[in-house]
Amino acid sequence: MPDESTYDLEFAKKLYNECLKRNIICISVHSRKYPKKLLEIYDPPYILYIRGNIEILTKKYIGIIGARNCTWYGSKIAKEVTEKVIEKGYGIVSGLALGIDTVAHITALDNNGKNIGVLGMGNDENVFYPKINSNIYTNMVKGNKNNNTVVISEYPYYMKPKKYTFPARNRIIAGICDSLFIIEAKLKSGTLITAEFAYELRKRYICAAC
Repeated sequence: MPDESTYDLEFAKKLYNECLKRNIICISVHSRKYPKKLLEIYDPPYILYIRGNIEILTKKYIGIIGARNCTWYGSKIAKEVTEKVIEKGYGIVSGLALGIDTVAHITALDNNGKNIGVLGMGNDENVFYPKINSNIYTNMVKGNKNNNTVVISEYPYYMKPKKYTFPARNRIIAGICDSLFIIEAKLKSGTLITAEFAYELRKRYICAAC
């Protein structure tokens, strides 16, 4: 009878083939293309599932994150900061959540800037959340005219979001960014979890309207 390792290998092959069908690139922590900055974080993802331009992961990024229920003022700050970041040649990284994340990603798309989305679920339309941001996700997966958008996840394509997956993805945002801009963060929020990860990594961060 086949042993357990045989089943594991068969599952890995099937998963890899399914990812290829979905234009998902799989890279392990041992790959030369694995972002070196992520090797510095707590529990680096063993495999990254990537859609978009993998080559831009090595560039410099500012994390722009904040409240899901942001105010008009917070939204205005997020838009202006994102525009300035792109104007200076940096990219933005955020979590494709509602609120500040949404403003940052849309502004980056509108300005053809480098744009990384980090997911708390599988990298596939069928499990993407929040559904209201599906168009943003689709546009980032397809890429803008400068081909400088990418969406990454540590979870296989079929995995739906769980309560723990969003806090976990925040360490990836903190790892990829070179500095972090926090807008309208609330106590005990996922935004502050990201800030804690950034602090542990000795990343610079700025708080606005907090």
